Amino acid sequence: MALIQHALNHPELSDRALQRLIDEFGHYGAFQVASVSAWRGEADKAFEWLEVSYEQRDGGFNTILVDPAFKPLYTDPRWEAMLNKIGLLPYWEAMQTNKSDTEA
Repeated sequence: MALIQHALNHPELSDRALQRLIDEFGHYGAFQVASVSAWRGEADKAFEWLEVSYEQRDGGFNTILVDPAFKPLYTDPRWEAMLNKIGLLPYWEAMQTNKSDTEA
């Protein structure tokens, strides 16, 4: 709901929905909070929640390389640092190389 309200340009409703997500699921679903934060352009919050997600050993990391919500973080230096921390940086680099090859 936080993503939908954000996309509809309803910031107050998006904020309320995000807070509900945090209140109800933040203690074990930090990856989803990070995803919403990234989508909303809140990089600092997204990385904070990714750290919590890492500590929780959240299974959401399985989708981080293909989840479009994280696209706003791609140019942030913390993105590759996080991918390195979770062991996915080589896969990310390979994806970027393959992407470049198909664009040429």
